[in-house]
Amino acid sequence: VFQCTLEMITKNFEDYPEHRLKFFSLLRAIATHCFPALIQLSSQQLKLVMDSIIWAFRHTERNIAETGLNLLLEMLKNFQASEFCNQFYRLNSSLSISK
Repeated sequence: VFQCTLEMITKNFEDYPEHRLKFFSLLRAIATHCFPALIQLSSQQLKLVMDSIIWAFRHTERNIAETGLNLLLEMLKNFQASEFCNQFYRLNSSLSISK
């Protein structure tokens, strides 16, 4: 579900508006309530999740961008409190927000 929905909504900023906010709200719920599942993802899968979050907070619609920023904050807080924080920051040090 994640991959196919992400492919649908990242082609441009206009298509499937009803899916966008729900997709990022789902990611936030996972980050909030199922964080251990995110830790179990492969590095490549976690990078895709983080790229999705970056895509969300760069969105032109305010509610989607705000959801993305809140999701990023939730993820950072969760990783900071976990034993996996060094792995997370090492993985994400290569992310380029200026893409």
